Amino acid sequence: MNKPFIRHSSATLCLLALCALTGCATRTPSLRLEGLPQEDVRNFSGIEYVSLTRLCDLYNLDWSWDNFSKVAILKSKDKRILLREGSPVLTVNGSQVLSNPAPALHEGACYVPVSFALSILGPLPGTGTLGALPPAPKEERFAVNTIVIDPGHGGEDAGARSRRFSLREKDVTLGIAKRLKRLLEEHAIKVVLTRDSDRFLPLSKRAAMANESKADLFVSIHANAARAKRAKGFECYYLSEAVDDNARAQEASENASLAFEGSSFAKRSRALEATVWDMILTENRIESQDLAGYICDSVGRNLSIRNRGVKSAQFHVLKGAHMPSVLIEVGFLTNSLEALKLKEFRYLDKVSRALAEGILAYKSAFERTNGFTQ
Repeated sequence: MNKPFIRHSSATLCLLALCALTGCATRTPSLRLEGLPQEDVRNFSGIEYVSLTRLCDLYNLDWSWDNFSKVAILKSKDKRILLREGSPVLTVNGSQVLSNPAPALHEGACYVPVSFALSILGPLPGTGTLGALPPAPKEERFAVNTIVIDPGHGGEDAGARSRRFSLREKDVTLGIAKRLKRLLEEHAIKVVLTRDSDRFLPLSKRAAMANESKADLFVSIHANAARAKRAKGFECYYLSEAVDDNARAQEASENASLAFEGSSFAKRSRALEATVWDMILTENRIESQDLAGYICDSVGRNLSIRNRGVKSAQFHVLKGAHMPSVLIEVGFLTNSLEALKLKEFRYLDKVSRALAEGILAYKSAFERTNGFTQ
């Protein structure tokens, strides 16, 4: 497995913390720092600071760096802080926080206010200060227990159409989603559908439902369309920059659903495009790419359809989901042969089984390797 996160030098992490960690710009009273060597403590403008490296040791913080998106992820046993190089925005457990440049750089080392540790990370167990080492962190359990399946479109938003066969994307996706739900539930997986009837659901609400359900995976199902009637095949997307014209066209097509919910979500997305979305999704990007790969492999083995493979694009329906997420295009409704297949119940069963097999293969590998970490 390709691993996007690499251990970074403490100097680089310090620079990242300088530009994004939350700090207190006001003066704070001196605090007793029991157990810390005096040389690790600095007082700048009346504010007491502690070495970031020492702080990470005390709190047993784990951290990683993604060179692709320039995002750092800091983890404690109950906190997850995501920050981006040069960005004034960070997230703490998924909530947005605007930062001030309170940490200080001194002689090549980074120092953060004691108030940051106490307010964001909290006091160490059994103390009110930074005077004792924390207990060993609890071992995380990597499991896929809950999956949210999102049948694309619905209600007044019919999605793509095959006029020749009177077929609508919203009906195809709902039919596959219900079948997929039954198949996954046979393996003791909790499955939540974002919609189980022909009703409209805003794009922003779909990812929010996945977050509220504390889902381990989010799978959005769609059917494709193209001006070229010969366009055909299956493809699976994860959220990242679109790298070809086809992916950009798919962005425009699937994001067109924003027209049914007004412009507020679109405006908010554009405003946060380069910061919050990228930060939230960086941690799950490779897992999403792996999930898409397992699904495409299964489709290639089980369906007689052109496999267009794994691709990336910026779909609004995936933005804001705090777990590995993919968008599946099961075929082209504008292609007569594929539309005819998607009209048949037997073929919908085959598609659903292929998707289930791919998801279950990912689940097995993910759990066997503790999140692809071994």
